[in-house]
Amino acid sequence: MIKMLVGFFIGIVLMGALLLGPLNPSSSTHAEPGGIASPSTSLGVTPSSASVTIPESDLAALNIRQLLTNAGENIQSPDTRAYYQSLMNRYDINSIPDPSVETLTTNPLKLLPDMNKVTSAAMTMPLESAGQQITDPEIKQFYYQLLNDSGWNINDKSQ
Repeated sequence: MIKMLVGFFIGIVLMGALLLGPLNPSSSTHAEPGGIASPSTSLGVTPSSASVTIPESDLAALNIRQLLTNAGENIQSPDTRAYYQSLMNRYDINSIPDPSVETLTTNPLKLLPDMNKVTSAAMTMPLESAGQQITDPEIKQFYYQLLNDSGWNINDKSQ
């Protein structure tokens, strides 16, 4: 149950970072008192310069890989920490590059984890873990056959 909650929590953190990150006000917004910042000035682009400047603190806040690594270091239970690390490995978090102005302006989607991998791992890992705890070979075979017939495509990794 704890493992499912940890996986669910990680999914919520990722989705929150994805959805709320662009809404975070920062010091790079330039507006007149009582006025509304234009999209070009809120990104640090002025009509004369046409360049993007983003404060280092904002770039650090966009580093999802570092945020998730730091969160894992605060887990006290060794079992939960090991499960968290296996989730991070399955999510392929290490493939996310560090945020940079170039990445943000050319392809900001590179800064996000592959949501297909995240969803797949979050759904299949509890089923795989349950299957690994089955000791009777016939029941284990039935379990994996049932999962595959149901469309999960999960194989017995203990063989």
